[in-house]
Amino acid sequence: MTEYIKKYWFLILLAFAASILGLVKLLFPVDQTVPVVVSITPEPGQIIKKPIETIEIQLDKVIPELNDLSLYGVPEIKTEKTQSGTGISFSLLDKLTNNQRSLFELRYKGTTIYSWSYQINIEDTVTAESSGTVTSELGDPDAVQKIAESVLERYPLVKYVPFENDSFSLDYTAPLTLSVRIKSGDKTSVKWQVYEWLKEKGVDPDSHDINWIE
Repeated sequence: MTEYIKKYWFLILLAFAASILGLVKLLFPVDQTVPVVVSITPEPGQIIKKPIETIEIQLDKVIPELNDLSLYGVPEIKTEKTQSGTGISFSLLDKLTNNQRSLFELRYKGTTIYSWSYQINIEDTVTAESSGTVTSELGDPDAVQKIAESVLERYPLVKYVPFENDSFSLDYTAPLTLSVRIKSGDKTSVKWQVYEWLKEKGVDPDSHDINWIE
């Protein structure tokens, strides 16, 4: 027995270390999975007609480090975030730019895990000042020019989504990634319709990853 241990001591040590490592992982599991978005309020794709102050996001799990999660907007918008369980609240410190589409990306540790957009059509509000003058909040007329070219490269269909017809609905879930839900018809037929729709918008279907949901 002693001779066996002397001869194979290194293999025995490796086996012992592997057993200890497996026990540690079993007793103290580390959740390295990316959080999944369960819901967003206001609901993505909506036409926003009244000013909103917060965006509420519900995840499928608690985020240990809140700073790992960030919200990126185009046009750029400053936010403050708070956490309550699996719910994350982003307070908007800037007003959403009126009369255009605003794009949002939710990022976890720098990686986009969900993206969506709102069409901002806030009704003009007219207020009477003490001096008797009247002002109208019309937004920045040059805001469209401020959209970065890099964002348009990642979301070339941002002006057209979300889109829906009798056969399918589609929207972005990440840069150059579309989610297509098949509503009616067979998958082959719907694929052809989606590809033709992309071509009509001047987009090469091969430029996007497409997730098909039946």
